Amino acid sequence: MASVLFAEVSSLAAWVGQSIDVDDSRATAVLTAASVLVRSHVGASVTDDWAVVPDDVSQVVVQVAARVWFNPQGLVADAIDDYSRRWESGSESGVYLTAAEKDMLSSYRMKPSGLWTLTTTRDGDYADQYLDVLNPNGSTQSEPMPFLPAGE
Repeated sequence: MASVLFAEVSSLAAWVGQSIDVDDSRATAVLTAASVLVRSHVGASVTDDWAVVPDDVSQVVVQVAARVWFNPQGLVADAIDDYSRRWESGSESGVYLTAAEKDMLSSYRMKPSGLWTLTTTRDGDYADQYLDVLNPNGSTQSEPMPFLPAGE
């Protein structure tokens, strides 16, 4: 599938306060990188179902793209006298999501699915090995349900 931009070049231009041509290849590249990152974080099966990209997702894409637009090399420090530059040596450099951006996207993330085990042991609370069963009307079932403690 071709990359889908989750934000428009005009939105990036408004955010950074610059005039950017809608056909600008660099703007398209940073928006594509930001969109791919968001798609990776949220899950492709979720984003494929969007007829319209949610506003908060577009906002995150614009914020990520703006970071790259202004600082494509990922500099964290610069100096003038006795010239000095420093790049981030940690994991958050280049195209990345901040914790706040991840929080904004959390409602769209794919939820894990699969099988799990639900424990039903009740320690020694049911020594008589029967459970009372409540009916929908709140009354107790006439016959208790048999219960076997763990290990039996």
